Amino acid sequence: MDTAIRDQWVEALLSGKYHQTKAVLRNESGYCCLGVLCDIVKPDSWLEGDENEDGVVVYMFTSYDGATQNTMPSDEILGEVDLDPAQADRLATMNDEGKSFAEIAAYIKAAL
Repeated sequence: MDTAIRDQWVEALLSGKYHQTKAVLRNESGYCCLGVLCDIVKPDSWLEGDENEDGVVVYMFTSYDGATQNTMPSDEILGEVDLDPAQADRLATMNDEGKSFAEIAAYIKAAL
């Protein structure tokens, strides 16, 4: 993984600026760990989406090619930061299973 991006990502996860959420990159409650990465790479690329079944607004992340996603970064974004899709899946699972941003940051620092 690009070490400059990795270090920014770890710093952002530990900063307290981002509240953690699950199952989506970003919603009105917060970000998943991969949503934080997207916000670092392309911070002006969020579009407000629809409410989910719980009445929470989910945001869509727009890639360079105009594609939008709300659960995983596109292959384009992962390629830009040189993050293996399998590692992205592992991080999403860690996030959704309740690991804190501090625990995820420690993993990123050690493994990526």
